[in-house]
Amino acid sequence: MESMPPSSFGTPTPVEVMDWISRNEMVFESYDYSNRQRTVLAVRQLKTEVLRWWKLLADITTKGEANKMSWVDFLLHLKREYYSKQVFLDINNEFHNLKKGKMSVSEYVASFIEKMKLVPF
Repeated sequence: MESMPPSSFGTPTPVEVMDWISRNEMVFESYDYSNRQRTVLAVRQLKTEVLRWWKLLADITTKGEANKMSWVDFLLHLKREYYSKQVFLDINNEFHNLKKGKMSVSEYVASFIEKMKLVPF
């Protein structure tokens, strides 16, 4: 199953969501998966809370439309659910106010990079 994308998360944080998306996109590009294949493969990985969210989304959309959703639309729904505007504002503030303080240089760099990945969204 080397061609399958990485497993998904249980209850994700925004960082986990963005990392999961990045890992999936690397695999999808490596195998030249179509937009539809990307969504199908991603949905098959979902577990626990995220799987419940997907099933609810599928239930409230027109019958069968969720299964035809493009990768871009899937990502919009996923980010809307797990990366709210308030979370973005909080992370943006943390990023702009990040200080080394008592962190080691490597801890500071890791925190900086983690927040930097999320701010452009």
